[in-house]
Amino acid sequence: MNKSTKISKILNNAFLIAFLVIFLLISSAHVLLASQIQPVELKLKTQADIDAEIYLSILEASYIVESENNPNAVGDNGRAVGILQIWTVVIDDVNRILGENKYTYQDRWSPEKSREIFEVYVSFYGNQYREITGQDPTAEIYARIWNGGPYGWRKVSTDIYWYKISKYL
Repeated sequence: MNKSTKISKILNNAFLIAFLVIFLLISSAHVLLASQIQPVELKLKTQADIDAEIYLSILEASYIVESENNPNAVGDNGRAVGILQIWTVVIDDVNRILGENKYTYQDRWSPEKSREIFEVYVSFYGNQYREITGQDPTAEIYARIWNGGPYGWRKVSTDIYWYKISKYL
């Protein structure tokens, strides 16, 4: 073996050793870094979580728009009363939805009962909207249902109500 061949083998071996050392260093660094990474727990919101957040924001805005947050408010020539200005037809409809006479006309004066009535009404007709359109209801859809009834989301007359509500969201 001549001197040139010996030098070539030494260089090849040195290159191979350097490559292995670099590979091992990179692998060790990767293992070290991977051991220091904490797993991230993702909490995905369900549609029910999103709907609940939307209900709450629309509810609070509706308190202001409907009655200026006054549980003793009376409007529409006495037909709408309470903090959410609930009509008797809404009570009848919510009781029909629930399949029992859970709410009375007097419950419209109670902010707590009014909230329950609101949630039953907009969630029921929000689900109906979802079935009809294939889309999840938005804050606008829920607000327009509350103002205009089961198909309030289709009515031009509820545009003004949505505009008023959206100012408080």
